[in-house]
Formats: sequence, C-alpha cells, structure tokens
Amino acid sequence: MSREKYVDPKISSPPFKETIKSKSALKREMVDLQKIGLDLVELPAKKLLKVELPDDLRESIELAKKIKSREGKRRQIQHIGKIMRSVDVDKILIELKFFDQENLQYNLQKMNIEKKVMRLTSCGDKAIDEILIEFPQIDRKRLRQLTRQMKKETLDAKREIARKKIFTYLMELDSY
Repeated sequence: MSREKYVDPKISSPPFKETIKSKSALKREMVDLQKIGLDLVELPAKKLLKVELPDDLRESIELAKKIKSREGKRRQIQHIGKIMRSVDVDKILIELKFFDQENLQYNLQKMNIEKKVMRLTSCGDKAIDEILIEFPQIDRKRLRQLTRQMKKETLDAKREIARKKIFTYLMELDSY
C-alpha cells in the first residue's frame, strides 16, 4: 500500500502576483519622497548630523543646501527623492517627527518663560515669589536686580535689552 503525501492547498497554489502600481501612484510616492528630502535640506546642520543617512544621500543634501539656483535646487531635490527610494524612509520620518516634537516643546517653554517675564514687569515682587516656588534654585537677588533694572529704564531699547536678560536667565534655569 502506498501512501500519498498530504499537500497543503495554501502552499501548493501559485504565488500571488505582485500588484503593479499605476504610473500616477509612483509619481505620488516620488513627490512624497521629494517633500521628505526637502525637509531634510531645510534642517539645520546640527540636526541633520543626528539623522542616520547613507553617505550619498547626505552628500546630495549638503549639495542642495549650497545650490542657489531655483531650477538647480529643484533638480537636486528630485535626485534626493530618487536616492531615497532605496533608503528606509520610516526611520527618517521618525527622526523628523522627533525634531518637530522637540521644537514644539521648546516653543511651549519659550511661551511659558515669556509669560513669567511679563508677570515680572507687571507684578514685581509677587511674581518673583511665585517664580521662586517653581524654581527654588533661582538667585532671588539677581532676579530682583534684573527686574528693577528693566523697570527703571525709560528708553524702549534699553528696556528690551533688560527684558531679554531676564528671559535668558529664566531660560537657562528652566533647561536644568
């Protein structure tokens, strides 16, 4: 008696055909890659160094930053999009999102400090006491000195300089 082997129909069926993308879909993907490439070109140099990129892509991005001609830059962005077809774009998108979140947090921090500076100009010592509760490491004498200096300045330019000093001082403390 001969036994027949069991053949799983899922395995024995012919493999699925790869879906062929339309020309329009390919163009949309290429435009999306070019937009990501443009975002990379617009990144500051320090942030760009943090993103893990292949050497040829990094060189193309740096070259695009140097190009002044509108048409030349457009063609270079297209070239960056072409290079990005072979790169894992998801990792790059994660990094770009992280930078956006970082930027958002920085802007919120800046707005918060700006509100405190405005409160210092209007309330004086009450505001200093409130800031001391939030930042116990702050030098009360220094903050009071900066606030008084800002209030005593009559010229708008000097008042703005004093306000910036307070802002910088509070930003330094908030970053710790």
